[in-house]
Amino acid sequence: MASCTSKQEAMLSSEEEAQTDSLTLRIAVMPVMDCLPIYYAQRTGLMKEMNLNAHIETYMAQMDIDTTLQKGHADVVYSDLIRAIRLMPTVNNLHAFMAGQERLTLISQKGKRVKKENQLKERMIAMCRLSVTDYWCDAFIDSLRMSNEDAYRPQVNDVQLRTDMLRSNLIDAGIYPDPYATWMLRLGHLKIEQTRDQDPQMTAWILRSDSTLSEKEEKQIRLFVKVYNQAVENINHALLSDSTKAILKDTYKVPAEIADSLILPEYHHATAPKQEDMRRAADWLKTRNRLPRGINTDDLVTTKYTKE
Repeated sequence: MASCTSKQEAMLSSEEEAQTDSLTLRIAVMPVMDCLPIYYAQRTGLMKEMNLNAHIETYMAQMDIDTTLQKGHADVVYSDLIRAIRLMPTVNNLHAFMAGQERLTLISQKGKRVKKENQLKERMIAMCRLSVTDYWCDAFIDSLRMSNEDAYRPQVNDVQLRTDMLRSNLIDAGIYPDPYATWMLRLGHLKIEQTRDQDPQMTAWILRSDSTLSEKEEKQIRLFVKVYNQAVENINHALLSDSTKAILKDTYKVPAEIADSLILPEYHHATAPKQEDMRRAADWLKTRNRLPRGINTDDLVTTKYTKE
């Protein structure tokens, strides 16, 4: 009888473990400031405390996150509205459910002589094509009274590699999120242009939400938003600031002096992306003749998970 009971307990344990694994929220992130609250929630035990069973995978390039989403290896990913629109024909029921607040900076080599206008003419600006960095590269070039043909735009998808290339004088300029932008400016490289809080916000958290999404999975996504909001509050109140510094050093790979002195953004609670920003992303893709045919971009943004 004891042996039978032990077998039953073992079977139950296996079933429970399988169920737990099936409910693990798979999250794909990048080492940028928008993702810091998620890294923080994992490192400080906030996810466990709030009963969010999640697995976090770090990628250095948006294109790798795209592939992960297309193959069904992630449930929630960090990306942008431009890339999400491009994925709509290949990924069913894609939704942008949470807006980012990433600031991007165009930075030039410190050794280059520059003028206020046409300062990057015939120089290389590293970015990632058909993404938020490409969108802002267009905007920055336009603000400098240059045309798109005036600058070379090599694609460097890996954000840390893009940083290393500027440090090594392999490119003339690049577009950078923090903490890499701050790091490069501290090294003496030159800030040419930067996005502002009131500018269109293209970065976003994306969800693959098909018809098979169960009630328990829905709860996991809502819990993800709650965990994010709590992490934001903790970071804004400088709780466990040593944890954020450790994340910047260990995961973001920035020097200790940058991690220890970096001024973090004032994070806001989760909000849905703006339809206006989504339409800007679609309109920009039209100018590039890269807007997929037969899709309804109005369906991309959802407010379902960020309503109070």
